[in-house]
Amino acid sequence: MAQVVFAGGAALGGTITGLKALLTLLDLGLCLLVALLLKRLELPAWRAALYAWHPLPVVEIAGSGHVDGAGLALLLAAVCLLLPGRRESTGTGGRPWPFLLSGALLAAAGLVKLFPFIPAPLLFFMVPPGRRRYFAAGFLAALAALLLPFLPHLANMAATLDAYARNWEFAGFAFNVLRAVTGSGTGARLLLSSCFLLAAATIMLHCIRGIGCGAPSAAGMRRALGACYAMAMAFLLLTPTLQPWYALCLAVFLPFSPGPAGLVLCWAVFLAYRVQIPYFIQGQWLESMPVTTAIFLAPITAYLAGGFFRRKRQATEC
Repeated sequence: MAQVVFAGGAALGGTITGLKALLTLLDLGLCLLVALLLKRLELPAWRAALYAWHPLPVVEIAGSGHVDGAGLALLLAAVCLLLPGRRESTGTGGRPWPFLLSGALLAAAGLVKLFPFIPAPLLFFMVPPGRRRYFAAGFLAALAALLLPFLPHLANMAATLDAYARNWEFAGFAFNVLRAVTGSGTGARLLLSSCFLLAAATIMLHCIRGIGCGAPSAAGMRRALGACYAMAMAFLLLTPTLQPWYALCLAVFLPFSPGPAGLVLCWAVFLAYRVQIPYFIQGQWLESMPVTTAIFLAPITAYLAGGFFRRKRQATEC
């Protein structure tokens, strides 16, 4: 799907500016989807500004041309289609096409950037039981339609993902600490991967238990989006490679779960650009451990401080 987006950008004059223009339009569409979801979920409309006015999407999508925004737009479109209509009060009512399209959009989103595949099991659970077969059919059909044209070269994708998982690193505080303690980069990566999978599974199971069975409600979808926020936060804190644009997967959920940790982290990632200063002046790529530490500790400090002041306010009110 990323190749489809690149082809669309190339059709707009065959320049980088054309691609950035397309990605900017998709990001504006994403802002509209955020506003629509807020209205459907009965949340304050002003929260849309937490994403729409944030400099991170502007810098990374319009400025740098990263394709992440296109995948996130498809992900939110899939979520929008899962919300029940006014006349759909049961899990068996309604037409099947929204669920087919939702599954297809989720598959397309994950084939732009892989993050949307992480909350995919949770979104599947948000589908009414009587419509899950349509959602799965749409997902698998879109997956096949987008992957089959690239056969037999999908092996290249597997090889590059393997190289990325084994070797890439940048601004990963937890990874640097674990590698120093264990003396093994591979061991640190495996441990962090296991921690993230455990955290994601725990977040999803907790969310599913809280939602219960049956047709999705506004309250249930709010809880699911909060779980997506938590999984994005866990990913950013545990990944060995934390490029600033990776935080877009967290920024898009800020309007639905505006916790202080997420707000702070989406600003703190800009510190990672400090590495560009010696690179452009001296041609040397020199990472700074104090900067990496600050990026990691900033959201944790914000979370603890937010909890402290919240408890203090509650005690004062009592």
